[in-house]
Amino acid sequence: MRAKLGLLFCLLAMSLITFLWLKHRRSPIPIGFIGPLTGRYSDLGVAGRNGVMLAIEDINAKGGINGRPIILIPEDDCGTVEGAKKAFERLQTSEVVAIVGPMISTSAIVLKPLIDEARLVTISPTVSSSMLLGQRDYVFRIISDNSIRAKGLARFALEILPPPSNPPRLWCFIYDNDNFIYSLDFVYNFSEVLVGVQDLTACHGAYSYKMGIDLDTVLDQIKVVKPDALVLAVSAIDGARILNWLKVNLPEVPAFSSAWMVSEELFRRLHHDEHATVFIEHIEPPEYSERTSEIQKRFEKRFGKKISFPAIYAYDATMILAKAIEKTGGDSKDLVSTLSSGITCDCLIGNISMDSFGDSIHPWWIYKLERGELKLIREERF
Repeated sequence: MRAKLGLLFCLLAMSLITFLWLKHRRSPIPIGFIGPLTGRYSDLGVAGRNGVMLAIEDINAKGGINGRPIILIPEDDCGTVEGAKKAFERLQTSEVVAIVGPMISTSAIVLKPLIDEARLVTISPTVSSSMLLGQRDYVFRIISDNSIRAKGLARFALEILPPPSNPPRLWCFIYDNDNFIYSLDFVYNFSEVLVGVQDLTACHGAYSYKMGIDLDTVLDQIKVVKPDALVLAVSAIDGARILNWLKVNLPEVPAFSSAWMVSEELFRRLHHDEHATVFIEHIEPPEYSERTSEIQKRFEKRFGKKISFPAIYAYDATMILAKAIEKTGGDSKDLVSTLSSGITCDCLIGNISMDSFGDSIHPWWIYKLERGELKLIREERF
């Protein structure tokens, strides 16, 4: 009798273990997203979330990861430091395996200690501050670093600008201080090149809606000093305001901009006869593969908007993360070592690889903005 009960107990235990194993095998894999879904930077966040959604839909349509579907848990950080902390806490509570995001450099720097303490892998599509360069941590990035692109754009500016009539040239930097981790980093790296050739007298036009310093106040000051050139590190909404203002007030002054302002929102708000002499460093190639073009069409059909670089990079970040999760069997514990070992991706943006520090390496491009379209000037490589 005891032997039969023992055998029955063993069979029940084995059945329970099998049931739990099968349940785990079929259980969804939760992935979080952090980005500004509302507020002044929502064009960046909404595009990023949509890119993640499309990638997850494509992965699940092919059977998910080892037969397990991915579910997305998006959190709105409202484009603020406080919002980013609350969004991260909510995702921790949800026990996500990993996070795609943040989308803003200032949020990433604030969250970094919390991310490392929680040992929760995040992979950002758009964070590019050089403050994160070369660190062994839980923050991964698939966009190339500010220090490379800002310095490259500065060298390009010196190449194409005529010699100043009264050197050194007066450069005016206009930047959004509410995302100062990104904007000041871009300004610093751009300035470093100019200082090296002694071609820098600078005025700084920092604005902050949080501190009550409006962009119009900065533009009024810029009009008075009449600079030789402008450098912009601003969002799409503010970028459109500045370029429309330039056409009327300082039409002869060239502008050099970071990629931050390039989104559908910029082109929607620009006047058709906007200021023509605007050069932009950008991370989106002039031509895409046939596969990428097909996904662009599906994105527009799915969301009713043209795909932009935050969506493209978010799609790619999700695909890279999914490859890593597949290798770890859905376990978050080994994600850092898997990603750090050098996962490569034939992504929408082209070939992307991350080094052992989780920093991305890929080409970037310089464009000229003419009548609402980006015209390729040249490709830059590391």
